[in-house]
Amino acid sequence: MAYLCRNKILNGKAFCVTDCPSMEPAPVFVYSRVEAPASLPARDDRFVDVAILDMNHGWPNLGHDSLVHAVMDATCDLIPALQGTGIRVRAISFDVRRTALIPEPPGGRFALYLGTGGPGHLDPRRNDGIAPSAQGVTEDPSWEPPLFRLFDAIQADPAAALL
Repeated sequence: MAYLCRNKILNGKAFCVTDCPSMEPAPVFVYSRVEAPASLPARDDRFVDVAILDMNHGWPNLGHDSLVHAVMDATCDLIPALQGTGIRVRAISFDVRRTALIPEPPGGRFALYLGTGGPGHLDPRRNDGIAPSAQGVTEDPSWEPPLFRLFDAIQADPAAALL
């Protein structure tokens, strides 16, 4: 399975750094970051929305960026099929651990959820910012129950996937 769009495979990984075909002239790929309820873009049936669960607590995150670029690369490969349809792909990233904003469950806007790991102890209650396993992270674990409810909803929906 290729993890790069056909342009990067044929021309090298740097091909799309400054002028990705999925972005010009009419973008078929859009990236949106949700850090507050007001920053969640409105639902639009012309978009296939992909939820990205950023669990990195604001730290630099190659895993998260790689997921965004994987969605962008897949969209690039879909350009021939999307041309003239008005359909676009939007990766919507939720800063889960710092904002406790969780995407809506499947059955509506999202069917595909992609997630990353993050720094600190696996148990957010142990992230006191001091213990070595906390890696300097201090957090409120209130994001955990709604996220686990989302995971349960994804598991219960045969049309949804969490990667």
